[in-house]
Amino acid sequence: MERERRRRLNLKVKKDLQIWILKRTIFSIIIGMFIGFIILYLFSHRELGETYWQAHITIRRVSDLLVPVMLVAGAAGFLGSLVLLILFPQKIAGPIYRLERDFCNHLKQGDLTFKFRLRREDPFHTLPEAINEAVGALREKIVVIHQKVEAAKKAIEAGKTEEVRKELQELENFMTKNLKF
Repeated sequence: MERERRRRLNLKVKKDLQIWILKRTIFSIIIGMFIGFIILYLFSHRELGETYWQAHITIRRVSDLLVPVMLVAGAAGFLGSLVLLILFPQKIAGPIYRLERDFCNHLKQGDLTFKFRLRREDPFHTLPEAINEAVGALREKIVVIHQKVEAAKKAIEAGKTEEVRKELQELENFMTKNLKF
């Protein structure tokens, strides 16, 4: 089987999910900038003196006023964005956690009847459907194997060695063609 080459940037794959992540990230950046702008406005919106000369005496350089304000505004904006970005991965981590906890545990126990489901508001809408289809296809193959084993058992009980050989050969061919292990 030939491996697919990975492109550097492919915006067509899971486009809805990529847009959702992009919106959340942009939203957190805008909130951080907004917090910074509010702090900058509050610090800069004060009267320095009645005349230009009084203001000039109070402030030698504009940077004396703006640097501390910009540092505080930048730090507050960064912290605001950081809080949003810490909360954001929960939307992704939750479905992955449920995939590990629910689905993988059922699969480890051999339960191929379990249907994997996510909450309505989770971002991975197609994941459960794809997983359930794959497990369904595997279940169908195992059912065919089970049927062939049962046919071989009946042939053994009836003492038909040639039919047993035929059933086991069909089983081997089926497994070789449909399963990789």
